[in-house]
Amino acid sequence: MKKHYLLWVLSMACFLSYGQIPAGYYNQANGLNGSQLKAALHNIIDGHTTYPYSSSSTDTWDILKDADKDPNNPNNVIGIYSGFSMNGPAEYDNGNGWSREHVWAKSRGDFGTSQGPGTDCHHLRAEDVSTNSARSNRNFDNADYYYVDGSGQYSGSTLSKTSDSEYIWEPRDAVKGDVARMIFYMVVRYEGTNGEPDLELTDTYLSNTSKEPLHSKLSTLIEWHLNDPVDNFEIQRNEVIYGYQNNRNPFIDHPEYVCEIYPTYCTSSPSNNAPAFASAPILSVTEGDTYNYSVIATDADGDPINISASSLPSWLSFIDNGDGTALLNGATSSSEVGIHSITLTASDGTDNTTQTFDITVEAQSVRGNASDLFISEYIEGSSYNKGIELANFTGSDVNLSSYSLMKSTNGSGSWGSEYSLSGDLSSGEVFVIVHSSADAAMQAQADISTGSGIVTFNGNDAIGLFKNGALIDLLGNPNDAVNFAQDITLVRKSTVTGPSSSYQPQEWHQFATNNFNFLGAHSFDGGTATSCDVPTNLSIANITTTTADVSWSGNSSAIGYGLRYRVSGSSTWTNISVSGTSYSLAGLSDNTAYEFEVRSECGSLNSSYSAPETFTTQSAQISYCTSGGQYANEEWIQRVVFNTLDNTSGSNGGYADFTSSSTSVQAGQTYSFSVHPEWSGRSFSEAYDIWIDYNQDGDFADAGEYVATISKTRDVVVSGYITIPTTAKNGSTRMRVSMKYNRNATSCEFFTYGEVEDYTVNISEGFSSRKALILENVKPDPVNNLKVYPNPTSGKLFVDMEVRKRADVNIVSLNGMLVKQATFVNGEAISMNLEGLDNGMYMLILKEEGNKHVTKLVIK
Repeated sequence: MKKHYLLWVLSMACFLSYGQIPAGYYNQANGLNGSQLKAALHNIIDGHTTYPYSSSSTDTWDILKDADKDPNNPNNVIGIYSGFSMNGPAEYDNGNGWSREHVWAKSRGDFGTSQGPGTDCHHLRAEDVSTNSARSNRNFDNADYYYVDGSGQYSGSTLSKTSDSEYIWEPRDAVKGDVARMIFYMVVRYEGTNGEPDLELTDTYLSNTSKEPLHSKLSTLIEWHLNDPVDNFEIQRNEVIYGYQNNRNPFIDHPEYVCEIYPTYCTSSPSNNAPAFASAPILSVTEGDTYNYSVIATDADGDPINISASSLPSWLSFIDNGDGTALLNGATSSSEVGIHSITLTASDGTDNTTQTFDITVEAQSVRGNASDLFISEYIEGSSYNKGIELANFTGSDVNLSSYSLMKSTNGSGSWGSEYSLSGDLSSGEVFVIVHSSADAAMQAQADISTGSGIVTFNGNDAIGLFKNGALIDLLGNPNDAVNFAQDITLVRKSTVTGPSSSYQPQEWHQFATNNFNFLGAHSFDGGTATSCDVPTNLSIANITTTTADVSWSGNSSAIGYGLRYRVSGSSTWTNISVSGTSYSLAGLSDNTAYEFEVRSECGSLNSSYSAPETFTTQSAQISYCTSGGQYANEEWIQRVVFNTLDNTSGSNGGYADFTSSSTSVQAGQTYSFSVHPEWSGRSFSEAYDIWIDYNQDGDFADAGEYVATISKTRDVVVSGYITIPTTAKNGSTRMRVSMKYNRNATSCEFFTYGEVEDYTVNISEGFSSRKALILENVKPDPVNNLKVYPNPTSGKLFVDMEVRKRADVNIVSLNGMLVKQATFVNGEAISMNLEGLDNGMYMLILKEEGNKHVTKLVIK
């Protein structure tokens, strides 16, 4: 590609805001080293203000939300090992939030979460729950492979490493020094005084069960400290924790202390840090514009910095402000067009750092407002002198991967010899493809030299430029074999502002055979700025269970449209490129709410997406098997109650469709039911069964859909509980209630005596995905009020509660089945024989005066 440099002014300035160490804070440590320095630092940082691990007042959660705040999202915290940005208010949240990592593992010294080392925020860091667990109390050392967090709310690849062969953990490179300095802090802060552990470092690995107050590996931690210097995040964090605890991490304020305490481990001591440039230079400017570069340099030791410039061109001036900042600026003209080398030097009096770069002064050029790429030149010369030139005057760089060239041979009407393009084409540049045996003058201008079919055309072969498979520009007639361009050079006129999908001969200048003078550049008058408006009048029609037709009002500048749709509330869009102003969506789910948006695509320019329009697909008509009794004149279902559904009817001839009667339930919740039989004369033994089609697939055969079964009984009412599983599909579904004489029925059975009734249940997502039973109107029991003993039990159970009149006791299995009943009368304790019940967890539910009291019961 021809390099016509265009101005893209990119500037970046980052400045390390070094914390202000209180005057005299480290005076006790001046001039000391080794064990004396370690002891002095202990005295300086000892006795800090402590906070509880967890509390309704300020605790370690609150401090870490401040100290580990994500600079790009202040509502989030950053995980030290994973780098995940996590929702700050979600403190653990049953494992779905974040946790507090003890960088010095709390088992190394067995101090747990007690105030002091267990709550010292200088070594507590935010981390994802599962990554925290993976690190555990592993020794710090260089490890084998990257750890991938595969579970929990936050998951994915991390840049931290672990090992299968050694019990070690390697933090990601960006925080290795941070981890080391936190460990060094703990060694100095906790010296065994005032009942605190005496923490020390070792080069020997410790097992996962060791509770010795040691951590490993000292030599590696010093290596990390030297290779990962203190950064701005670490400095700011030190300030935040100092604001709470009133003590500082001395190894952040004075990194050189590490090698002064452990000199034998240090191959080089950071006694002086060379200054560093914290700003990036601006590398280009267009003639006629003023160049400005605000220079910033920093020094980790806080030393004064002088900045100087050498080899400056005459049009630039340089001013050192004397405070670590400087200004390089100057006005440009046509005489400055070209490349200028600059060298800046920052010095702290001991060490120097240079910044060398080139400034390119660009000549003014017309960027243009073409609607898209277009064919700008065509050469059909003698022998192999064949070439095609494409031009980009859209005003933006264009990625060529969406474009291809094809030819229609001898007016055949079909396209072939496709040549797919790649790379990027800057605005104002041209892209040239020539035959590999073309004249040297053509080869000199070529971006691609090839022998492929796209450059073996003759004067009657139409050439097409395609974008995403759609024709956008055409030279010649693909359906006519007439020679339109034999032995000539065609150059697009400078007034043409974009491609055309129909051949326009008037848009081309014609030149003699083998004229290559124009190849490699193209003149363009600029065109008119394209208005790429947002589509309007979005509409939906012909909605079925799985399809819907969407349409919109288009934009005259658009060459296509971007349609995207998703399930309402979802975060994932499905994207579709559309050439017209309508589209038929297919493969949708029934009874589901969707939303769609559309944008105009005007070559390299796209509009914003429209406001979304919503629609809901139709519900699928599900057919269920039939079931019922042949005779229902002697026994029938008189009444069914489930949650808010309460339907009373007489005999319905063995089957009744009451699907117009419904109730709404939530996944994860438990609801009571009752079935009331009726007989024309004497009572008979009846068995009862209930099914709910939880996955809405038209049957009751799936696991968990057989929700209640009661063996034959002459009771005038049977009852129990049904728990809606958290996996139940949202929406309306079928509930079937069956009463059969003398034995239980199947869901699709026709039997002699009894009745079947069908109802509708509307399921919605519950407030919690936990599988524990959650009952309406359940209130906690005072400790001395409800007494259930022994619990666990293997046979007889005693239940006692202070009640004034009457209370019912129900024992319910975890699938909602009522297995035992009893009644309190006048406050007297009762006993219940539970022999014969399966071992496992049950619920004991006591109902009195409109309230429910619940306790867990274990049968062993």
